Amino acid sequence: MARHAQANEGASAALPQEPFGEVVRRLAAEQRLTLRALARASTVSVSHLSRIMRGVDGKVPKASVMTSVARVLGIDPAVFPEYREGIAREAVAADPRLRDEIYVRASGG
Repeated sequence: MARHAQANEGASAALPQEPFGEVVRRLAAEQRLTLRALARASTVSVSHLSRIMRGVDGKVPKASVMTSVARVLGIDPAVFPEYREGIAREAVAADPRLRDEIYVRASGG
């Protein structure tokens, strides 16, 4: 069990932690994509994408938006920590044992 935990800790440390807005801003600039062009290709409105990227009103991107933007940028949506968090949340909701295991670990109990 300890070996499994160490492997997972190493894997999570290697995953990018840069938020969605920062990743998208950086990659779009590298690919010389304007916000308007990225939004159009992602089929997301410019204003909505802009609000998500800036985190206005606590806006968090939905998995479908992250998947669409990632496709346009040529990356795996798992690059976004918000995407991984959503996947983890779904897994915890579907598995009471996983939920309890995480609770015990997080609470120090």
